[in-house]
Amino acid sequence: MMNRLLCCLVVLATSACSDGGDLELQGRLSQVRAQPPADVAPIPRFSIQPIYAYSSRFKRSPFIPESEFKANITAEQSQALPPDLGREKQLLELQEVSLISMVGLVRNKSKLWGLVADQTGKVTKVELGSYLGKNFGEVTGIDSSKITIMEKISDNKGRWFARQRLIFMEEVK
Repeated sequence: MMNRLLCCLVVLATSACSDGGDLELQGRLSQVRAQPPADVAPIPRFSIQPIYAYSSRFKRSPFIPESEFKANITAEQSQALPPDLGREKQLLELQEVSLISMVGLVRNKSKLWGLVADQTGKVTKVELGSYLGKNFGEVTGIDSSKITIMEKISDNKGRWFARQRLIFMEEVK
């Protein structure tokens, strides 16, 4: 009995929607279709822009505080030997130094390691001679407040320059 009542209600509800009101809609659609199409403006031509040559490669990034970035680049003081390009890269060499932070220190009687975290939070142990950063950065010093890195940067003329970077201990928030 309930199924028959439900079927009757569905039939009544759907038949109530077809009162012939779609004739008005069909009339309006035929009026719109009869109008001439609108003119569309052609795509504008843009002038060719000159290529911008980035010339601040060896300067401090404006997005890194000066306290975190110490650049000592002068041709007389910082020429360096080229890096070993055939050496297998370590995992932290795929990260930018600016995205790495010092989070701790591990020490035993004879050795000292720094603990660094990448932007994903993964913590890695580094020691003197470890490499990190995309500019052939080598760890040259570790103490309780910072890790010192010496990066090697090419001037694309066959000369390599050394640049010191510091990774400071991250403050606990």
